[in-house]
Amino acid sequence: MPLIGALLTRRMQAVSATAAAIGPRALDTRLPRGTLLSEVEPLAAATNEALDRLEDGFRTQAAFAADIAHELRTPLAVIRLRADAVDDAAVKDALFASVDRAARVVAQLLALADLERPVEYAGEPLDFAALAEAVVVSRAPGILAVGRTIALENLSADTGSIGYPGAILLALENLVDNAVRHTAPGTAIVVRVGPGARIGVIDDGVGVAPEHLARLKHRF
Repeated sequence: MPLIGALLTRRMQAVSATAAAIGPRALDTRLPRGTLLSEVEPLAAATNEALDRLEDGFRTQAAFAADIAHELRTPLAVIRLRADAVDDAAVKDALFASVDRAARVVAQLLALADLERPVEYAGEPLDFAALAEAVVVSRAPGILAVGRTIALENLSADTGSIGYPGAILLALENLVDNAVRHTAPGTAIVVRVGPGARIGVIDDGVGVAPEHLARLKHRF
C-alpha cells in the first residue's frame, strides 16, 4: 500500500505540473491520460475537452484580429491618397493625423494577433539600448512638433538577456505615445535603459492621480 500510494502521488504531481504549464503560450498542452485512477480519468478527459475549446477560441480571436487589421489597411491607404488632394493645409494635416492614428491601431492589432500565437522559438539576444534608440529616433520628430522633448539615457551595459524584441518594441512605443498623449506641451520625456535589464519611460508631467494608479493596466 505505501508503494502504491507513493506511485499515485508521483503521478498526481506530474499531472499537476502539466496543468500548471498550460497557458496562452502553451495552448496545445493536455493532461496525460491513462496514468490516473479510474475515478479521476473522466475529470482529465473533460478538462482536455475544455482546453480544446479554449484553444479554438484563442486561435479564432487571433485570426479575427489579424483579418480585421488586413482588411482595414486598404481603405486607410485610399483615404490617405484622397486626403493628399485636399487644398486646405489645416484640414489635410488633421486628416493625415487621423489616418496615422488609425494605422497605428491596425499595426497594433496585427502585433497583438502575432503575440497571441504560441511561441515557436525561444527568443533571441536583446539589445535594450538599440530598441530604445529606435523608438526615440522614430518618435522624436512628432514629439518635437507638438512642443515636447524626448531624450535617451543609457545606464546599462549589455545584460545578455534573451527575449522577444518585437513585443518589447511595441510596449515601448505605447509607453512613449502615452507619455505624449497625456502630458502638457513643454513636457520632457526620457527613455531610460537600465540599470540592468530594464527600460523605462519617464516624464516631468503632473503624473497619474493616486486614485487611478490601480487601474493603469486596465483597458482604456
